[in-house]
Amino acid sequence: MKNKLKILLVLAFINLLFCGVYHSQSLNVNTINGNNGSYAVSDVRKITIENSNLIVSLYNGSSFSYNLSSLSNYTYNESSVQNLISLTKEWNIKIYPNPSQNIFTLEYNINNAQNIGIVIKDLFGKELKKQDIGNQPPGEYKKDISLEEFSAGTYILEIHGNNYSYISKINKF
Repeated sequence: MKNKLKILLVLAFINLLFCGVYHSQSLNVNTINGNNGSYAVSDVRKITIENSNLIVSLYNGSSFSYNLSSLSNYTYNESSVQNLISLTKEWNIKIYPNPSQNIFTLEYNINNAQNIGIVIKDLFGKELKKQDIGNQPPGEYKKDISLEEFSAGTYILEIHGNNYSYISKINKF
């Protein structure tokens, strides 16, 4: 049971990382002894399993450990993962050049009207720049994103739609 749980949790998070798109806005951990946690998905840097412990690491440097034997419930829905993969392909998101000296170009294609927003965060999850683009009708879009005011380093780019977000690392040199 523990090994199955480990595999399912790792597979679900790997799919989330590679897809970059998520529907659920939070990660909830419930244990038998009442030691529970809830985290915004955009705040989760990684999930690891070490010595029978599930460790949730956040961008702000915090980490929380849960003994796998005390987990009371988990769900995994293969169709949700497949929907996320389809959604990523549907938006056809491209970010280039990456790395870049100052200007990144974001291209995306939406099939229905979306209220679009862009957020740049540091690796600790601190919001550095936010732009609400507003409601956009279906179509192809291209947007330049300037990081001229930022020093060289790695940042998190989030693109928000109505019910989901896309997250990618961008590197400024």
